Amino acid sequence: MKRLRTVLGGAVMFGLLAMFPMGCSDSDNGSAPVPPNVPTNRIYVMTIGSGVLTPAFESEGEATALDTTQDWEYILTLNNVTEDILWYTNRPERKAGATSINDYAGSWNEIYGEVSPNAALDGYLIEPIHDGLYLNLKDPLYDPETNSLVFQVTLLGSSMDNPHPVDPVDIYDIRITVFDNTPAGEVNYWSFGQAARESVLEETTTEGLYKLSLIGVYPELYQLQNAPGTRYEVLNQASLEYNWRTYFSTSAPNASLTGISLVNPGELKLALLELENPSHDGTNVYYDVRVLGGQNLSNDTLSDVALLIDAPDDQYPLCSQIGNEAKCYGHCFPKTTSLCCPNPPAQETPNCHEPGSTDWCKFTACKSCTDVCTTYQAPSGDQTTLVIQNDTKKDVTVYLQAGNDHATDGACSAGWPPLQFSDFPCEKIHTGGGVCEWTLKPGAENANTIKGVNGNCTNGTITFDMDPAKTCGMSLGEFTLNVDPSKDLQEGVDISLVNGNNGKIVVDLGTGWMVQSTTRFVTSIENYEGTGANNQNKDGVYNYLCDTCTAKVNPPNCSGTETCSSQETCNLLRDGDQQGGTVTFTWKGTEW
Repeated sequence: MKRLRTVLGGAVMFGLLAMFPMGCSDSDNGSAPVPPNVPTNRIYVMTIGSGVLTPAFESEGEATALDTTQDWEYILTLNNVTEDILWYTNRPERKAGATSINDYAGSWNEIYGEVSPNAALDGYLIEPIHDGLYLNLKDPLYDPETNSLVFQVTLLGSSMDNPHPVDPVDIYDIRITVFDNTPAGEVNYWSFGQAARESVLEETTTEGLYKLSLIGVYPELYQLQNAPGTRYEVLNQASLEYNWRTYFSTSAPNASLTGISLVNPGELKLALLELENPSHDGTNVYYDVRVLGGQNLSNDTLSDVALLIDAPDDQYPLCSQIGNEAKCYGHCFPKTTSLCCPNPPAQETPNCHEPGSTDWCKFTACKSCTDVCTTYQAPSGDQTTLVIQNDTKKDVTVYLQAGNDHATDGACSAGWPPLQFSDFPCEKIHTGGGVCEWTLKPGAENANTIKGVNGNCTNGTITFDMDPAKTCGMSLGEFTLNVDPSKDLQEGVDISLVNGNNGKIVVDLGTGWMVQSTTRFVTSIENYEGTGANNQNKDGVYNYLCDTCTAKVNPPNCSGTETCSSQETCNLLRDGDQQGGTVTFTWKGTEW
């Protein structure tokens, strides 16, 4: 999930103030600071030297304990905050400027009212890897004497290895982008975020028009909700281009482009742009742009690039997860866009499921939910490839439990049988026929690749270094891939520590994988050392003895106590008609 890092946060440099048109600034040659009626359609960007994210604790007398039922509440303490904070407006306005951090913090309630805003934070936990955090910010306290800023925050999403840390986390070279709120009485706003290895801005023959090239774009396109929304979703460039004229029918979007200069190595730069005419060629993406403010990037190449794009026109609410919408939530939300809403009768279109249609319509695949709709997304027609890899320094024995000779269909539907042992690199089949094993050498070059077969489900459980006949002690990787796309089914993946934990398993995924019972999309999961709190509330992980994720109901006969998750987050799910790509299970052994 490291690719999320460059999307969740805009990078700016300390000397950027002079680059903005002074007519758009909040302060001009010593004029009055931000007035109480400051416009609320601004996105603010600030830079900070370092900070600490500390879990929020509840105290009872001398005892202090983390509230395990919390909604991931933290205290964010920022040090060495820059004196000025930059801002730019949402379209149709094309303005940019700057104000002091003291005035910004002091006008917080006037700007945001009773709805605390969402923000994206980007910074180093361990160099050279950036991490991204999707936050809701509350109650800023700025101390000009110590140049520190403190927020109460809710952690809505994260690319950290531990997505919900229970210990303080130090963060360095921080950039924070604070989004404006969805206007009162309107439906949820959301913005797009895109990341690339490099960017180049080149002049065209038309005065004032440039060509922006994003080189090596990551496949994930992130959609982040403005407050009071709290969701994010993983899309792709093709869906953005397909819906561009619908999203931005009234005017082109504003955007912020950030990255590290290659002309002046290590220098962070920002430009504010107006975007049009998206296109892509392989992993490169192109836009026609006009520069609104920031720095001149025409003679520079940026690396580690993030592009944050303005909110679309017709902002429909996401499914509420209650009533009929809840029944269809798992099918509607992971689609091409999250525009999932009750369907006005006037918008019904008889041929809405034909490829190329952009009309709103009843989504009949939701079966009983006739009043829920979403944009059309054609079935992928692809098969998901399973890869099993050994990332230790010695050979490891892999044990596979699967239905052999169609003895059981497991999680596969009738008429769509599972792959057989002959489809896997089995070297020995155990007595009884339910388990096979083989030796897996270290290194990606020796990985096992099991390609999907049309008409067959890829279903099974794998363990490493321990025969599952021993019952207790082993970590398990579980998968159901390549389900029948003609039925309303989902692929599923998880790591199970219900029987024990003998080593780390990392699962890397493609796009479209959502954490069960949440709105979070992830691209990687893993387990941690031990069978206690280290693996509680970890996305995609069943903790020790917790066979229903949140409780011990019918666990294996293994000794010890359980520490179950507080929410049903132990499965990762993806719509069956959107399967494809690769799911990789990597054995890390005891190198935690």
